[in-house]
Amino acid sequence: MVSPYTGPDVVNWHLSGGLNKNFFGIGNTVLFAEYSQTEGGLEQARFLGGNAANWSDTEFSHWGLGINQYVDAAAMQIFATYKSFEVDGNLTAGAVTTRQNAEFSTFLIGTRIDF
Repeated sequence: MVSPYTGPDVVNWHLSGGLNKNFFGIGNTVLFAEYSQTEGGLEQARFLGGNAANWSDTEFSHWGLGINQYVDAAAMQIFATYKSFEVDGNLTAGAVTTRQNAEFSTFLIGTRIDF
């Protein structure tokens, strides 16, 4: 029988916004920004069969910026995005608890052609 989960609830929120306007006459340009934060996720991952280590007080956050240029005559989009991710948490192994932190960033450039 599986024991019931007794850890903290996962709390998550996400905020995003942007501007969509035809600045150059070739198609709309979309500028956007986003931010999100999650608390308690690693504790629940352990309950669901993840790493057996004891995590507590965990927080995951991310922010990003981007631009998307539509080219109407070519049925094409050109885009660039930057995103930064960070995770923090207390890791207990035996009698020792340490604060763990990891960061990761991505930069993506691409195009999409509709046909």
